[in-house]
Amino acid sequence: MATRDDILRFCNDYLHIDSFQDFCPKGLQVIGKDEVKKIVTGVSASLELFEKAAKAKADMILVHHGEFWQDGSQIIGRMRKDRLKVLFKHDITLAGYHLPLDAHREIGNNALLVKLTGLKLSPQPFAVYEGNSVGAIGEHRGLAIEQLAERLTDKLETEALVLPFGPAKVKRVGFVSGGGAGHLRDAVKLKLDAFVTGESKESNFHLAKEAGIHVIYAGHYNTETLGIKALGELVVREFGVGVEFIDVPCPL
Repeated sequence: MATRDDILRFCNDYLHIDSFQDFCPKGLQVIGKDEVKKIVTGVSASLELFEKAAKAKADMILVHHGEFWQDGSQIIGRMRKDRLKVLFKHDITLAGYHLPLDAHREIGNNALLVKLTGLKLSPQPFAVYEGNSVGAIGEHRGLAIEQLAERLTDKLETEALVLPFGPAKVKRVGFVSGGGAGHLRDAVKLKLDAFVTGESKESNFHLAKEAGIHVIYAGHYNTETLGIKALGELVVREFGVGVEFIDVPCPL
């Protein structure tokens, strides 16, 4: 029998959550039943995800973006109450893994983006936050920025926005999934050829143009589907429970 606590302990240890300072609770956020037979994975906590997980008879939900954030309201208002009612009614555990799931060198969003685009994962730290490298650098013998953008567009099923300001051949690329636009400056300092993140930031346009670096915005949601899917698959192999990734598409 797979238990909630065993699964949480495994995820916490595998992702080294105690080594991270994060913007949200790491791991358990809402406690549910002890026994787990079915897990649902998803990118972001939402009423839609919770309702679909309940319909799928999930005992546990694993997400990248959890329900509680340090910079958000801690009041349980109408929207949060509606979400929590679903979890309480169906006795579902909710656990969230944010920066630890971006940073992991095997199943992290950024390491998987490097692999997805056919680049080689560099050991060099990138996008360091509170002592941890949360991004990743990918290396290639040389490809056009259009090729890199096409790989992201096809494999992530996204609409990539490209700022083509870098060299003709791309050899070193920095990846910070999701809302990592602020780390463009890290890519410039390291003289990378391109930088890939999820969301855009207006001030990055002129920074990229003047620094001579390509930037690709591939969608916050789409760049962060990889890690949570991989975590679910890992838990299945370890515990033999059922798992289902529920896609709640977001165009941002």
